[in-house]
Amino acid sequence: MSGVVSVLIEVPDMANANIESLDEQLRAVADRTPTVDYDGGGSDGANYDFFLWADTVDPLVTDLTRIAWPPGTVVRVTVRNSKDRSMRRFDMALAGELKGARTNDRVTHSRLAAGDWFLLPLDDDLVLARIAHLGHFRMLMYVFGGRRASAPSFEELSSLSTARPTDAIAHVLYEPSPLENGSWTWLGPGTVFDPDEWPLPEFEDVFSPTAQHFARWYPDGLDGDFETRELPKSEWWQRSPNSVWNRSDLDGIVRRALDDPHSRYVMPARNDWPPT
Repeated sequence: MSGVVSVLIEVPDMANANIESLDEQLRAVADRTPTVDYDGGGSDGANYDFFLWADTVDPLVTDLTRIAWPPGTVVRVTVRNSKDRSMRRFDMALAGELKGARTNDRVTHSRLAAGDWFLLPLDDDLVLARIAHLGHFRMLMYVFGGRRASAPSFEELSSLSTARPTDAIAHVLYEPSPLENGSWTWLGPGTVFDPDEWPLPEFEDVFSPTAQHFARWYPDGLDGDFETRELPKSEWWQRSPNSVWNRSDLDGIVRRALDDPHSRYVMPARNDWPPT
């Protein structure tokens, strides 16, 4: 498909929100609409966020406006066109007097490509990373070396032409938006990139209600269908997580890769919400 829709719903009024009810209603939207996928939610401490994916915008947005959202809830919509590498974004209020009001579309074009190098900020330092695969809304990045204070020279970047996935200290699936909006420093391709030498690895899914762990892989690329198998307990936390959507989880993986490599993919326990 040439256009894919990403939807982030931000609920700031967490104290008065019935998260379980909202979760059930969003699951119902996905269940009755084959072109919508619901990816659950989580809290970053400031908001409770829900994530959905769709093939088209309007039917999904209409369904979302029928749900009784807490005051201040906003949906942030991104439509990505893979043909011209463009992104169209708008925000819309889901509650209050401005319910249904939306911002003007903001259109940008991405320059990113598999093989590009960039700098990932970590605390007061930088870490060198490379894009190995780029999907509609996620990229697989490999992290190399240790902490650094500045960008590599052209000569240093060229010397990494022989770098392979096994040379990395970690790999993570993450959204490309910090690179696209300039929050992270893009360094460009720098060296020759052979995609055949960077196949997609398996990732790890955790189904919290039953504490089951699954290996997930994408035989047709990040935007294709996936396959899974349940993992025995002896293989838990040995693969990079399939879902890393917040900065604290990303930074945690990179810090552990630098300081405690054996535990790099051991994700922290999630607190129940709402707190008692």
